[in-house]
Amino acid sequence: MTSEKTSKPFLDLALSLYLFTSRLHKQLASEGVKDVYFFSREGAMLKDMFDVYLEKSNNPGTIRSHYLEVSRRSTFMPSLGPLREERFSVLFRQYRRMSLSSFLKSLSLDEQEREVFEAAEISDTEARSIQDDLPTSTVFRKLLGTQFFQSLYESQRTQRSAALADYLSCFTDGKLPTSLHVVDVGWKGSIQDNLFNWFRRQAGPEARIDGYYIGLVSPELVDGHNRKMGLLFSSTPHPSAGFRTFNENRSLYEVLLPARHGGPRAYEMGAEGKAVVVRDPFNEQQMIDKYVQPVAAVIMERFLLLAEKFAGRDVSDRWLFERSLQKHARMVFSPSDDEIEWMLSVSHVENFGVFEQSKFGGRSGRDSLPQRLRYTIQLLRHRRLVDPGFWPYLTLRRRALFGVHTLYRIFRLWQNRFARGAK
Repeated sequence: MTSEKTSKPFLDLALSLYLFTSRLHKQLASEGVKDVYFFSREGAMLKDMFDVYLEKSNNPGTIRSHYLEVSRRSTFMPSLGPLREERFSVLFRQYRRMSLSSFLKSLSLDEQEREVFEAAEISDTEARSIQDDLPTSTVFRKLLGTQFFQSLYESQRTQRSAALADYLSCFTDGKLPTSLHVVDVGWKGSIQDNLFNWFRRQAGPEARIDGYYIGLVSPELVDGHNRKMGLLFSSTPHPSAGFRTFNENRSLYEVLLPARHGGPRAYEMGAEGKAVVVRDPFNEQQMIDKYVQPVAAVIMERFLLLAEKFAGRDVSDRWLFERSLQKHARMVFSPSDDEIEWMLSVSHVENFGVFEQSKFGGRSGRDSLPQRLRYTIQLLRHRRLVDPGFWPYLTLRRRALFGVHTLYRIFRLWQNRFARGAK
């Protein structure tokens, strides 16, 4: 397999996304689903693709798609219970080394930060200091024991829960449903967990959410009422067919399904008595307009061509899977120089737990020969990837001795031969 020059980076992602959309439609149709909700912000393009797929199918009007403005941050506060019994598990299972200021921001209480810290007699330095394990820290316990924070927490939790209920009811003729079918990029399904924790308080034991994701990696809080499926790849209960290829650079899916607005931060009741979604500023817009949208538009054009080509044809899942796997493996294990350069030019914004913008090209250039030698010795000593980064293949190409990345590619492709078969 050789690296191929392309002026349209990652165009082959269209086929992987077509396979996902095909599987999504078949799954929803088999379950008799009438309404499906695509999570913002990556879900905007996934919804467009699903709508195109429906339009080209024989039954275009059987499933209604909706765009639901949600984020880990906007759904976190409504999902929480009374403070005396709350452990903030969805946040702390992933982020424990953080500041008290970031904790408040994750609750979307940063606008009240000054009043909270003054009432708790917490200095600005204490509030912004990174704690190695925030939930066990003295400053965290001090915050929770403050009357002002307790009152603010309870009032905001109650108000935002009511606003979220009103917002969701707008999609279902004013009546809150008891079950939801949701779609997102994936990995752990934290937004679904937040929604489910909130939903079961609203709808009782009948509450159920079924999540359909591009990929799932070590999902938590899964049960019969909070179901999650990785339709393109999944790590549970065992690595799915092609897992090590489709999972190699998950950032591809996040970056190339671009946001079209700032992230939702909270739900409030507006002046007219209707719920409104409060968004963060769209700080990534310039980067997305310049680098991401032109590539995403070409991928969408290719998706449309695929939908037209396969419309009305009985294309088997295995046929689609084998070709998607081959094309995806080319992108992540034999990328062109254009694709690598493009990927290193874009950035990702984290807006929950840790609030920062990070460029994928964090390390400048390739390491020197002595640095490569030390890194390769570490690999041999630990027998695993050391600091694999967002794209393990690229990390080895830039940091290990020449040829190690080739051996890694061969090994990963060999592993695919022993994965369980496609659906």
